[in-house]
Amino acid sequence: MKNKKIAAILLTAVLSASLLAGCGNIGNTASNSGNAAQDQSTSAGGKTQAADFDGMIKEETGKLEDCPEVREAYLKLGNSILEKGIAIESATYNGYDEAKKLMIIFGRGDFEKPDQYLEIFYNNQEGEWALCDAEAHVCDKEMSDQVAGCVQDLTTLTEEERELIFNPEYAEEIYTENYWMCYEEQTTSSGTNFWSLQINHLDYEVSPSETTLVKIQRSERKANAPTADGTQVDLDYYGLSYYVPEAMKANEYNGMLGVYDFYTGEYVGTGVTGVDINLRLGSIDGDVSLEEYVRTESSPAKYGGITDFEAKELNGSTWWVCSQGEHYYYAAENLGCLYEFDITGGQDFGVTFAELLAMFEETVYLY
Repeated sequence: MKNKKIAAILLTAVLSASLLAGCGNIGNTASNSGNAAQDQSTSAGGKTQAADFDGMIKEETGKLEDCPEVREAYLKLGNSILEKGIAIESATYNGYDEAKKLMIIFGRGDFEKPDQYLEIFYNNQEGEWALCDAEAHVCDKEMSDQVAGCVQDLTTLTEEERELIFNPEYAEEIYTENYWMCYEEQTTSSGTNFWSLQINHLDYEVSPSETTLVKIQRSERKANAPTADGTQVDLDYYGLSYYVPEAMKANEYNGMLGVYDFYTGEYVGTGVTGVDINLRLGSIDGDVSLEEYVRTESSPAKYGGITDFEAKELNGSTWWVCSQGEHYYYAAENLGCLYEFDITGGQDFGVTFAELLAMFEETVYLY
């Protein structure tokens, strides 16, 4: 997946005077405004106090007061940074029709050492101004983490999603439903280490099942999947595991169009001569509940002649079940994915139909 970014001019830069030890001898380039910010944000007793970021902003293009929503967000961001005792050398605002850019410089560098900065864009998205892109380069890890936290305060990320960026195992590429994030240590050609932060609002919707947090949670839940003497069908992309008897054959086209089929006997036309376990993966359109769907739109509901639908708890998930003779239908939903099984009896293959159904119900597991 690729996120669309606004092209931005990245400035070159350094460490502020308070971080010389972390990034090397960058030089005493901290401006009076940066020192004033430090004095302003930290009291004599070492405790943070209210800061005045508003007075530090230089407006190069447009007036920040012309966009109150963005002004409120940028002042919240800047004051939050100052209140953590982080010195700001300069802050520059450029406001265009569809994009409002804020550049914060923590310290200026030279050709060998990176600038330390935070660049952030707010864009108009369907009539509302919201964070679109944020990028930061900071040499000190503790300071970088604090800056990352301040930026995340402007997003709609949950606490669990916010914590992902500080976990080295996942931080190189994180997808949420609304954002792509990356937070990693990098090294300049001169050997100076810095921490690179990127947070981009996506202009498309990510399926819940594809988000990093859900993948982690699924991996943890997968360990609890029940087992049986048979062949496991583990569809980790869809968070589904179940078992079929070893004698059943897998259709060579499994996975195409979201269909998985295991059977005995042979295919004749569109059906098999033996037992069949057929899975169809999809989704339910609109605000229709699973119960409404199975009762009105599922294939058994349209064909008729079935038993009434019954809600059945199988391994922690609710499945809606109906039957017609030796044909059973099971349906469940999880994270926007619809699972529909058709299980049909047929020729004897050493496992009775009752045993087949029991194996399925004992092992079908959504994670």
